[in-house]
Amino acid sequence: MSRVIIATLLLLITLFFSIFGSMFADSKGEIFENEINILKEKIAARDTSCIESSYQIIKKWKKTHEALSLYMSHDRIGVLDE
Repeated sequence: MSRVIIATLLLLITLFFSIFGSMFADSKGEIFENEINILKEKIAARDTSCIESSYQIIKKWKKTHEALSLYMSHDRIGVLDE
């Protein structure tokens, strides 16, 4: 009986982390999309701060890319990567 309880508990923990990871990846993806859109607007307006902004976005992307690839679809990662 204790094995069933432990297995159920492990299943619930796994489900919790999967749901949390998916929600985290979606929110981070939206943040990156917004930052990219803002950067595109800066480039269109010929703002001089766009180069530094792009470097900051690239740094953030490199830090979170690996973690996001576990929970985000590869199509969406490809779009953000471009």
